[in-house]
Amino acid sequence: MRDISKKDKNDTALKQKFLEQSLQHMTEEFAHKIRELSLIKSISDALIDAADQRKVCLEITRIILNEFNAEYCSLMLVNEKTHNLEVKAAKRQVDNEGIYYENDAPALCRIDEGLAEIIIHSGSQIYIEDVKDDKRFTGDPLCTESSGSVLCLPLISGNKAIGALKLSTPETNAFVKEDRSLMQIVANHIANVLRNVQLVNNLKEAYTEQEKVLNKLKKAEKALSDYVKDLEIMVEKRTNELVQSEKLASVGRLVAGIAHEINNPLTIVMGFIDLLADSKDMPKQFISRLEKVHDAAIRCTKIVNNLLKFSQKEPIERKNVDINSIIKVTLKLFDYQFKAHNIKLRKNLQKALPMTVGDSQQLQQVFLNFVSNAFDALSQRKDNKILEVKTRTEGDHIVIEYRDTGPGIKKEHQQKLFEPFFTTKDIGKGTGLGLSLSYGIIKEHEGNVFLDASYTKGAKFVIHLPIIEKSTKLIQTES
Repeated sequence: MRDISKKDKNDTALKQKFLEQSLQHMTEEFAHKIRELSLIKSISDALIDAADQRKVCLEITRIILNEFNAEYCSLMLVNEKTHNLEVKAAKRQVDNEGIYYENDAPALCRIDEGLAEIIIHSGSQIYIEDVKDDKRFTGDPLCTESSGSVLCLPLISGNKAIGALKLSTPETNAFVKEDRSLMQIVANHIANVLRNVQLVNNLKEAYTEQEKVLNKLKKAEKALSDYVKDLEIMVEKRTNELVQSEKLASVGRLVAGIAHEINNPLTIVMGFIDLLADSKDMPKQFISRLEKVHDAAIRCTKIVNNLLKFSQKEPIERKNVDINSIIKVTLKLFDYQFKAHNIKLRKNLQKALPMTVGDSQQLQQVFLNFVSNAFDALSQRKDNKILEVKTRTEGDHIVIEYRDTGPGIKKEHQQKLFEPFFTTKDIGKGTGLGLSLSYGIIKEHEGNVFLDASYTKGAKFVIHLPIIEKSTKLIQTES
């Protein structure tokens, strides 16, 4: 009985010792697991809001140095283009802040050489207990400037190593097995965080690039839309010019025949009027009537002459002309009429206006037509009678503007202004040829003339003539 009792006691003691050892082991395992989870949680908490690689890398080096017995920590990533292992962040225990390398990351080594090849391609960690005593990696870039213990761990995400984590300390045998195992788990978690951050950054870059492309497309679309509008305006303008030119040509041929037909009997009529006026037998009471008939015949003659000018091609004398001088001479002819009708003249002529090449007589006729039309329009007003004549340069053209404060041009008349025989004046006061002649002359001078419909204070006509500074010899061309 004593022997059995003693055996039972021994068995109980052994069981108790086993239980105590098992409990201690479980406690250590539990503490290790708690530490592992606590470390992962601290990393997750620190990086949960991190959206950029810089903050993530710096936080990782800080946390690693706080949790493990290391003097130095560096985080390295694989450059897929150069196949180099590049340092992105590094920190020493004594430093307040780590260093982050943006675009100038130092390339430690290629991923197919030495330690890097083992870490990246095999996905295995390397632990060197004492760098000085371990000759396997003497001179390896990952061990340079290190002493004591070195631990290099691969950063694996999705079965692929995207980089490495290096810890070093002057102490030898500094990293125990449990720490190395825990560090590998942490390294894998870090790799997933970095991969997610990289994916987010890639999405941001892709979105930014997409925004740039969309902005370029919007600009291109607007430019194309503006070009189409300009093209439509230009086509409409050229079409109107062609229609106008065709009208002028057709009417020119028509009126040439009519003018000649009218001119012959008109000459006879005027000849007989002169004979009758000179006749001694003509009663005095008919003399005044003959004078009225004579005046009407002269007016008909002027109309016929205008028709002939409109229809015939006359030679143009081209030479350098000073637009400002022609305008001044033209306005001088209206001094008396302007004063008599209380019309204010404002001249705003650009000094040193460039020259052009043309026929000064024909250009003066154009300017006379516009001033005369403005005078007729202003004569209808009782007050605020102003005519402004302005010259300036715009690109490679001379711009001449005639602005008056008259009643303006009605919208329904604006498209017909340059058509032959169209006039807004009362019957007997206008032939409707002045603007048509002016249009043709300006076109022959390679210019343009138009009504500015946006001007609402009266009428505004604009003439564009090309700047031609170089003096040329006299050239005769057909209009």
